[in-house]
Amino acid sequence: FISTSLSTIPLQIIMCQIFFTVVYWCTGLRDNFTHYSILLLEFSIMTGIMLYYALMIGAFSPSVEVAVSISAVVFTIMLLFNGFFLLESSIPGWWIWANWA
Repeated sequence: FISTSLSTIPLQIIMCQIFFTVVYWCTGLRDNFTHYSILLLEFSIMTGIMLYYALMIGAFSPSVEVAVSISAVVFTIMLLFNGFFLLESSIPGWWIWANWA
């Protein structure tokens, strides 16, 4: 797990930079290098976390079927509560912990 995680860092950084640069300028976000750099850093961290969660789930699962089932649930919860689909103010009080998990 650790060696696979470390070996994917250079490719992850390059792919994130290419994808994010194209998407950032094509969507017309702020034309400012500081904002671009901050969002690129956030996007790289988020992509790394998702990649490492997937690697961890795959390493700890007894079979591919179990890994796919667990990762589907985990990623659905993460994407639902991370702020892209639901605003923090609209998340019920008993689920607010998922916003930070």
